Amino acid sequence: GARPMRSSNGFDYNRASMLLAVLEKRGSLKVSQCDAYLNIIGGLTLDEPAADLAAVVAIASSYLDKPVPSTMAAGEVGLSGEIRSITHMEQRLSEVKRLGFTQCMVPAHKVKDLKAPVGLELLPVANISRALQLLAGDNRHIMEARVGSAWLANRVVAGVQRAHAVLLPATAVDAGYHTITPLP
Repeated sequence: GARPMRSSNGFDYNRASMLLAVLEKRGSLKVSQCDAYLNIIGGLTLDEPAADLAAVVAIASSYLDKPVPSTMAAGEVGLSGEIRSITHMEQRLSEVKRLGFTQCMVPAHKVKDLKAPVGLELLPVANISRALQLLAGDNRHIMEARVGSAWLANRVVAGVQRAHAVLLPATAVDAGYHTITPLP
């Protein structure tokens, strides 16, 4: 049969491939049979694992044809599908709130240690299965399609570390920027 196309722009190709494999194995989505394109808008290059969860949510959104909630997502995805913590989380959450977001998916095992800004709801996710449940609406949270802007990724770390793009809004990638297309 035809070999699926893979493309990644602004996101490490090998990391994207690993996330697709984890999404298939631990999220039960048959993405290996689909073409997959991941593009980070705004010309940014995300070189830190903190954007893993947002990328997984965006890819699953396209595959399931479900809009991404108006939510930020931050966390590293491990090979077993677990969501790992990232550095400087409280500073990142402050920036998320300042930018007007009201929800943020965060690693569940560290949520009790975090002080969320007033008005920002933390959505703890222990693994990608839980993130997919939130995406599917298995929660009280309302789903809405909204495209964010990835330029904020560099702003999140201003003064924290050397301007790495460290946080991608889950809403920054829509079906126009990433697509998963089943092969004929």
